[in-house]
Amino acid sequence: MFNYKKIIVIGCPGAGKSVFSRKLHEKTEIDLFHLDAIYWNKDCSHITREELIKKQKEIFKKNSFIIDGNFKSTLELRIKEADVVFLFDLPTEICIQGARNRKGNRPEMPCQLPDDDELIDFIKNFNYDVMPKIKELFEKYNSNVITFYSHKEADEYISSIDLEIWDAYDENFNLIDNTTLVRGKTIPDGMFHLVCDIAVKHIDGTYLLMQRDVNKHFGGMWELTAGGSALKGESPIECAMRELKEETGIICSEFQELGTVVSEKNKSIYFEYLCITDYDKESVKLQDGETIAFKWVSANYIKNLSSLEFVTTRMQKFIKELKL
Repeated sequence: MFNYKKIIVIGCPGAGKSVFSRKLHEKTEIDLFHLDAIYWNKDCSHITREELIKKQKEIFKKNSFIIDGNFKSTLELRIKEADVVFLFDLPTEICIQGARNRKGNRPEMPCQLPDDDELIDFIKNFNYDVMPKIKELFEKYNSNVITFYSHKEADEYISSIDLEIWDAYDENFNLIDNTTLVRGKTIPDGMFHLVCDIAVKHIDGTYLLMQRDVNKHFGGMWELTAGGSALKGESPIECAMRELKEETGIICSEFQELGTVVSEKNKSIYFEYLCITDYDKESVKLQDGETIAFKWVSANYIKNLSSLEFVTTRMQKFIKELKL
């Protein structure tokens, strides 16, 4: 499933970033922003760095976006915000040829800039002058990076995208007929999708903690629940059964309802459950790309976890509901 909402596309000029970004926009319908179109004016003058920062911060307020472009001076702003970074790391000669071939064929550009010796020199030195900074920022923000080393790889990725489809509900959990939502696309006002969260308690009184994959949002942190979005046609209970099995291997058909939370900000209705199980504690399975470790802990252990290692979003409410 394509689960990304805040996407940036970077890499050497001439590598094919803008073409890929347009294809990704067409496939996902996530709003696309070309930094060249923002930075340059029709007369080939340009806005200031401060104005460029301001315009990017406005984009960051959106629920989802694709931002295409390098602009090294503001790159850290975007890497910090991104759910995923698509990095084009093609051979220098391919990028030079791409820059020369695109002349007059850049719909994202308000004006026609020359592909002169200065640009070619920038491309030749990109791996020495810019790439080290990019990789430094990846490490700083523990970024989720998908790298393409050829145009073929980028095209194959677009072809492989499988979009996640949801039902649409109003805030009172009434199904909105003839309407579907797509993960990664902006959810209209007045509509919500379903999310299930499941805490797992063993019959011996311990609780299951799962450590998030380092490439996910809140990467490396521990959380008390499994869970995720309900697919089209799924009830909250069916979502809980599927997500729990996918993320832990635990099969549970009876859940204790802990309550619901309506989030206007996330356009989500959260159904919160508790699963009490006698599952073999050492047989918990990790889901590739989602979790990297697990442990069973006491209620006191959970209450004493610091916010630096524990995903606290909605967790305090869970702790209260579970009477930990």
